[in-house]
Amino acid sequence: MSKCNRCNIKVKDDSLICPLCKGALSETEHVQPVYPDMFPKQQRMRLAIRIVTFCVVVGVVVLGIVNYMTYHGVRWSLVSLAGIAYLYFTFTFTAQPLADEQQKIIFQGVISAALVLAVDFSLGYEGWSVNIGIPVVVIATNITIFVFMMVRRRDWRSYIMPQLELTLLAAVELLLVSLEVVTWKLLTLVAVFTVLVQLFGIFMIGGRSTTLELNRRFRV
Repeated sequence: MSKCNRCNIKVKDDSLICPLCKGALSETEHVQPVYPDMFPKQQRMRLAIRIVTFCVVVGVVVLGIVNYMTYHGVRWSLVSLAGIAYLYFTFTFTAQPLADEQQKIIFQGVISAALVLAVDFSLGYEGWSVNIGIPVVVIATNITIFVFMMVRRRDWRSYIMPQLELTLLAAVELLLVSLEVVTWKLLTLVAVFTVLVQLFGIFMIGGRSTTLELNRRFRV
């Protein structure tokens, strides 16, 4: 506990400055905090993220230099960069204590789709990313949402929004099919079909609970 001699108030936390006059506080006695102090844990996490960021930047620069000095027609450093970026964003996002588990699922799916696109373009675009890679990511994400809904049945409504977001990604796939960017359509159509079936099942089986959850989310 600290005290401000000027304002004659006592401060129970670890503040060093008076909240009123902004003057220095004098410590009077040590009081065990009522709530656990979360700041050290957050500071350690921020430090870990800064260290990882530094290592990523150094690694990317080194890979770029090595690829430039040993270049023989293959930009393998871009593939490595895509993998490093995937791991970096996965670590930094999942390390955030306020990030919802449901949003982490969608984030992982989006980052995975971006990774396969980056690798495909880095090796000279051949289309396997949109024909196979992204549909597989969509199917895997859809299965992940289903598994979590089954395991955590009491909290299944919290996975409605990730399912809707995945449906938007499936709609983008349909757009790519209509624009003839996707040349092998079978796997894409299977991915879109599984997403729509699961979304339809949520509305049919969930019934009024699904409607109430959407009203709560969108403030309808």
